[in-house]
Amino acid sequence: MTHRNKIFGLLAALLLVATAAHAEDTLTEKKITAMTDAIEAAVRRQDAGAIVRHFAPGATIQIVMPPNAGGQTLTLSVKQYEQMLREGWAQYSQSTYRVEDAVIEISADGQTARLTNTTIEAIQMQGRTLSSRTREDLSVVLVNGRPVITKSVGRVMMEVGPASQR
Repeated sequence: MTHRNKIFGLLAALLLVATAAHAEDTLTEKKITAMTDAIEAAVRRQDAGAIVRHFAPGATIQIVMPPNAGGQTLTLSVKQYEQMLREGWAQYSQSTYRVEDAVIEISADGQTARLTNTTIEAIQMQGRTLSSRTREDLSVVLVNGRPVITKSVGRVMMEVGPASQR
């Protein structure tokens, strides 16, 4: 191997190492998708602790309710959100959950991202089916090589079904 080929080989190896190191220091669609997959699995298990592990400690969660559910905007801390999830899950017997229309936009420097999606949920409570579609807008940053949510805004659209015939 000539001296020139050795230099090219060394440069190629350094480029691969630099590219791998850069991937650890930036958000990627793969990292964000892995985070959202973990959150979806935690929702299905009703594991509030596993959900909030994906939020920064100072994150804010806003839930904008529709007029037929009071029309208010709730602004919650991560602890308050975790408590709300636990209390809500304790009140119903069955639920379904899915996410659609996810779009990930990563900043040019790879340090921040925006994730938008629609969650569709239905729960059985007091003999009625409550269905909601929530348009979510999440702000994500890279912390110690992993994506974390710093802000979540959910705009809820809710439907209440008729009481079940028993």
